[in-house]
Amino acid sequence: MKQLKYFLISLLILTSFACKYKCPGFDESEMKWVPYSIGETLKYTNKSDTIELSVVDYYMTEPYSFRGVLIMDVWCEAESYYSTSQADNGYEIREDYSDNSDNWGMNVNITKSDFFKFHIPSQSSLADSIKVAYMQDTLINGFQYSEVFVISKDTANLSPRISYFIKAADLGVIEFYDRKSQQKWNLVNE
Repeated sequence: MKQLKYFLISLLILTSFACKYKCPGFDESEMKWVPYSIGETLKYTNKSDTIELSVVDYYMTEPYSFRGVLIMDVWCEAESYYSTSQADNGYEIREDYSDNSDNWGMNVNITKSDFFKFHIPSQSSLADSIKVAYMQDTLINGFQYSEVFVISKDTANLSPRISYFIKAADLGVIEFYDRKSQQKWNLVNE
C-alpha cells in the first residue's frame, strides 16, 4: 500500500511538471515550394500536345502541441505536399517539402520511377547522381522567374526517364525533359 502511495505521488508530481511543447506546423513562407492544392490543374505542353494534371492530394502539417517530460531535443515535424492525377503517358507529379528528421528536404517525382531529392536552403543534394543549380532570377521560354532550381540526373552512368526538371517558386515544376520520348514539357502559363 505504501508503494502504491509513493507511486501515485510520483506520478502526480511527474504529470504536474510535464512540459508542454508547441510545434508551429509547416511554415507559411515555405508554401511557395508546394504551390498547389486539391482541385487545381497543371497544364504542360510539348508544342504538339498538351496534358492536364489535376491535383488530387494535398497535405500541410498544422500547428500542434504535445506533453513530455524533460525532453532535451524536441524535433517538430513539418511537411507539405501535393500530388496530381496520372496522365496517359505516365506523368504524375508529386512535390513534397519537409523538415522531418527522417525525410529532410524537397522530393519531386514526375513519374513513379523518377525520384529527385534535394535541399532548398543549401541548394544541394545528398545523392552524387543529382546536380542542383540555383538562379535568383532567370528568363525561360520568354517568361521571367524568380528563385529557380534546375535539378538534373547523371545520364552518363544512369538512364532515368526524366533527365532534368526546372522548379520555380510559386509555380512548382515549370519544365521537364523526358529522355524516353525525347520531349521537353513546359508549364502552360495562363
